[in-house]
Amino acid sequence: QLVERDPKDWRSWTVLGNTHFNAKRFDEAERSYDAAMALRNDYVPALIGNGRVSLALKKSDKAIEVLKAAYAIEPDSADVNHYLGEAYFQIRKGSLGVPLMNRAIELDPNGKAELHLRMAALYIAAGLKNLAANEYKLFLQKRPEYPERKKMEKYIEENQK
Repeated sequence: QLVERDPKDWRSWTVLGNTHFNAKRFDEAERSYDAAMALRNDYVPALIGNGRVSLALKKSDKAIEVLKAAYAIEPDSADVNHYLGEAYFQIRKGSLGVPLMNRAIELDPNGKAELHLRMAALYIAAGLKNLAANEYKLFLQKRPEYPERKKMEKYIEENQK
């Protein structure tokens, strides 16, 4: 109703995009974020939303483009670093993604702790078990009550160099 009353309200288009995204209506979310960005291409919440939905739709090039634009505006945003890193992972450019993920963790150590698990999974897939073990160790420092702690500790013990 808000965007019907005021089709130029980029904030409402962004909220509508978020609503669609959370309901997993990704095509509708993308259209809403595109509408917000057409009105205001420097509104970081719309850029992040558009990047996230592009990741969900496997539109890696678009995700990188909009998230790089967000990064140019807010390089110290944990979310921007997180999702831009994820976009690089999606196109198998871990060397570009890992520093961004680490920066996201640095900016929001508790909120982005699960990124250690994401990087550990990538390291395992690449056969870099010692690096995965280190990510598990860093994660457990932040989440000592994690339900699979024993399993991770065993992995760390077996693969740490």
